[in-house]
Amino acid sequence: LILTAEDCKEKTLKDLQKGDTLYAYVSPVMTRSLPPMSNAELILCQIPADMMVPTYAAITDVSSDPDGSLRIQELVCYINEDTIIKTLDGKKDLDSSALQSGNKILIWYQIATLSIPAQTNPDEIRVLP
Repeated sequence: LILTAEDCKEKTLKDLQKGDTLYAYVSPVMTRSLPPMSNAELILCQIPADMMVPTYAAITDVSSDPDGSLRIQELVCYINEDTIIKTLDGKKDLDSSALQSGNKILIWYQIATLSIPAQTNPDEIRVLP
């Protein structure tokens, strides 16, 4: 899957040019060769210079606590009424019930605590199909 970092528009390998800056989320399974090789799960392209790329992760736990917390690997997200939740293409608004354990998501946030696990209030979440 190749997406633009800002608006999640799908791209193809043909859209990528030599010299482009890319951000890749790769499988933890990697060869011991030089250079190492791995499979990319997601590639983000067309990254604005002043933008932090979204975090790509699988939801590991959804809390039913009133705080609306959502755990993804090593990050706890607190979902509130200001959190935008959409389909990957951004065409459909979703509510927090769309955030289910096992779903793959992209999360945009500005700041996270230094605690373990880190905690944040995400600005936007996109749910992958």
